[in-house]
Amino acid sequence: MSHETLVLAPTSEPTVFVAPDGARRSAPLGWACLPPGDAGLTRRVKELGPSWAIIEKKGRKAFSNGLWAPRENIERARADDDAAPKRKRGGYRAVDKPRRALAPPICDRCPRVPNLQGADEARRHGH
Repeated sequence: MSHETLVLAPTSEPTVFVAPDGARRSAPLGWACLPPGDAGLTRRVKELGPSWAIIEKKGRKAFSNGLWAPRENIERARADDDAAPKRKRGGYRAVDKPRRALAPPICDRCPRVPNLQGADEARRHGH
């Protein structure tokens, strides 16, 4: 098998899938399912070898039911993921920017709003 990803549809049987040409395929021995939800891990598993993406179509939408791949590839990708240093989340927000202070509430109906908008909010309520 090459390092390509086949896109298959699920069936009522958990290890049997339908190919685009209608042929039914069973998961090979030694393969496991990587559940959906971690894009980085899925990408690394796909880079390590062959895989099957299980996509369920509902109307115009497509939902992932996971990725089937050799168990060794999934374990190796997880080990690499655990060993890699974690990125600091936040992107451009991570820069220490001064935040606008929140004004105290003007009345019970007015939420805490930034200082610049406090007067406008008060005018809306007739203050």
